[in-house]
Amino acid sequence: MARWPPLFAVQPFSRARRQGSAHSRSVVRKRAESRRGRNLLSESSVGLLLASLLVLRPYSAFAVLIDSSQVPPLLEMQAGWGVSLSEWRADGNCDVATGLVCDEGGFVTSMTLTSQQVPSGLPGPFPTAIGSLTHLTELALDLSTGGAASIPDSISSLRRLAALHLSGAALAGSMPSAIAQLTALASLSLLDSNMTGSVPAFLSALTQLTELALYNGAFTGVIPDTIASLTALQRLMLAHNNFTGSIPNSLSALSSLEYLAIGTNLLSGSLPAALASLPLLQYLDVSAANLKGSIPPALGSLGRLRMLSLGSNHLTGIIPTSITGLAELTLLNLAGNNLTGSIPPTISLLNKLSVIDLSYNLLSGPIPEALSALPNLSSINLGNNQLTGPFPSSLANHASVTFIGLQSNHLSGSLPASLSSLPSLVYLLLATNNITGSIPDTIGTLSLLSNLDLGYNQLSGPLPSTVANLSRLRTLRLGANHLVGSLPANLQQMASLEYMHLAQNNISGSIPAAIANLTALSFLGMGGNQLTGRIPSTISHLTTLALLDLSYNHLTGPIPDSIGALSSLTSLNLRNNNLTGSIPSSLGTLANATLIDLSSNQLEGSIPNSITGLISLVYLAVNHNNLTGSVPADMGRLTTLSQLDLSYSMLQGSLPASLGNLTLLTDLQVDGTGLQCARGGWCELEQQSASAFCQRCALFCTKCFVRAADVCASFQHNPCGSGACVSLPNGTYTCTCPLGSVLGNNGTIAPTCVPCPACFNATSPPPANALPSRAPPSEAPPSEAPPSEAPPSGAPPPAPPFGAPPSKAPPSSAPPSSAPPDNEPSANPPSEQAGGGATAAAPSPPQAPTGRSGTKMVGFGISFFAVLLLHALAL
Repeated sequence: MARWPPLFAVQPFSRARRQGSAHSRSVVRKRAESRRGRNLLSESSVGLLLASLLVLRPYSAFAVLIDSSQVPPLLEMQAGWGVSLSEWRADGNCDVATGLVCDEGGFVTSMTLTSQQVPSGLPGPFPTAIGSLTHLTELALDLSTGGAASIPDSISSLRRLAALHLSGAALAGSMPSAIAQLTALASLSLLDSNMTGSVPAFLSALTQLTELALYNGAFTGVIPDTIASLTALQRLMLAHNNFTGSIPNSLSALSSLEYLAIGTNLLSGSLPAALASLPLLQYLDVSAANLKGSIPPALGSLGRLRMLSLGSNHLTGIIPTSITGLAELTLLNLAGNNLTGSIPPTISLLNKLSVIDLSYNLLSGPIPEALSALPNLSSINLGNNQLTGPFPSSLANHASVTFIGLQSNHLSGSLPASLSSLPSLVYLLLATNNITGSIPDTIGTLSLLSNLDLGYNQLSGPLPSTVANLSRLRTLRLGANHLVGSLPANLQQMASLEYMHLAQNNISGSIPAAIANLTALSFLGMGGNQLTGRIPSTISHLTTLALLDLSYNHLTGPIPDSIGALSSLTSLNLRNNNLTGSIPSSLGTLANATLIDLSSNQLEGSIPNSITGLISLVYLAVNHNNLTGSVPADMGRLTTLSQLDLSYSMLQGSLPASLGNLTLLTDLQVDGTGLQCARGGWCELEQQSASAFCQRCALFCTKCFVRAADVCASFQHNPCGSGACVSLPNGTYTCTCPLGSVLGNNGTIAPTCVPCPACFNATSPPPANALPSRAPPSEAPPSEAPPSEAPPSGAPPPAPPFGAPPSKAPPSSAPPSSAPPDNEPSANPPSEQAGGGATAAAPSPPQAPTGRSGTKMVGFGISFFAVLLLHALAL
């Protein structure tokens, strides 16, 4: 059956939860559906979950035959579900392996059918025959497959039932009133279902109820005050539904309540101070509930509280100092709010605190040294705030710390060598700060480190060779610093590395051959450095590589033919190097490619026809090379192509008519080439989305058919030269010539018309001096800001290979309309991992000089995170 929710589920921050009225049932349902099938049982919850589950009767040491009166309903249930359970028959034994427990008389007292007994789940409807098993005290079923299964009214016959646990996506409908007849019920849980409707008032009749779990369903309405009449309740779980309204103050009457989870709903209002009247409360989860207001200081009186999660709301104000009264607190999650002020130093009085997550707020001031007084600290996430001051060296006093997240703040100073005193550290996230100095050699002693993110700082000096000692490292992000020197020759030791981002530094030397041993790599970003030499042919060993960026370096030699073996590659960026030779035809085997940028090199020869087989390609740039020949006739097969840049090359001939099939093409660059229009000089592309193609055609075609405003609105210069652009009654635009003649909308030219840049004599090609002068676009290296990871509160997550860039990183955009832009728009924060908060846009990097340059380019033109977006859309 579907697993129980953790006793304390810290909800990752989601920007969608901050949209207030934009919340909708569909949004929440999609999120809930995406959670189904996950393993939601956390290690920390096992003990209490077992206590809350069915208290199974002791199994007999000898076999008990099923009483004959029980066989007919069991057979009927098997037939209804279409399953075969060997002992569910006449003369069968009560066998826990097939989900049954019987009393000494052979009457079924417990039925548990989960994935252990029925791996495929229970298909079909909920059999009404269940009502015939009147001795049942415990019933647990996983209804995860088949059609909609509502709870039958016959369940009212189970008057001895003490525990009812139903789960699965097939469980639907509303809660039947028959449940009100189960007056012996102590535990009711309906988990991971599609059940709808409100919480019925008849539940107040279940006075023995100690546990009510309506977790991850589709329940709506308000949280009713009638729940307060269930005074025996110890656990109340209503999280991950569509409940609205405010949290009722009447919940304070549940004096036996130990666990309260009502997060991830569409609630409103503030967090009621009345919850402080729950003297036994140990777990409080009201995260992602759309709450406003401040944190009630009265919560500090909950002396037994062990876990507090108020993340992903709209809470304001300061962190109240009364929080120090939570002496038993082990986990504190306030991430993803709008909290201001400083972190209270008195937080050090919480001696049992193990996990603290205050990320994605507006907290300021230094990180308190008092945090070093927390003896049990294992995870600290203060990322995406406005904290200042140096990295707190006192954190190195905690040998048990596994996670440090201080990314996207305003920290300064250098990295302390004492980092080596953190032998248990798995995540070190310090990206997007103002940290200076060098990376200490001692970092290589952190043998358990999985994620090292120091990108977007002011670090200098060489990349220590000791980094290669981090054999468990999966993610290495050191981009956008001032690192120098060569890459470590012993990179092959980092066999677990999946993501390496070293772009926008001053790293020099050649690409070491050892890089071919990093066979787990999916992202390799080394653009914007000073790398020289050839691209090693052994790079083909990186068969899991999805993104390869070697742009804006000084690489020479040919593009290795073996690059076509990178079957997982979605993005290839070799822009702005000194590569020679021809474009290898093996690129046509990169079936998953969405972006190929070979621009600004010294490539020769023709465009290989094999390129036309890349049916997922969205962006293709081969401009600023020495390419000759014509454009492949089958280029129209690239039906997903959005941008095609052929400019400033020696390509000749006619553009293939098949380009008219590219309905998604929005940008075609052919400036500075000898290309001409197909079909005798006419650009007769009548598709609505093909008008952009026609615009570019107008620069060199003898005739062009365009729609209203396409020409005149698209060029900064006047497409009619010294004439004027006039709107015609049929919705098109045309040029008027200086002598008063009018060019017809069909492209015919009056005898006295003076040629203008958009329209030339129908029988002769346009004069070279009539073309509008356009310098080669200013090129600057694309910024491939890596994702800044922030973990969910609790245990740090596995590092994803891709993600959103840190808040101050140059933002990501879609592939550019001409030359890639020199900066990128802001990307969203890592909302699925931690709390939220607005990310601050970084200043635009300076533009590089026009044309090719031997100096380091500062800005980046094509964002690799745009490529990630394109790849996601392609999927």
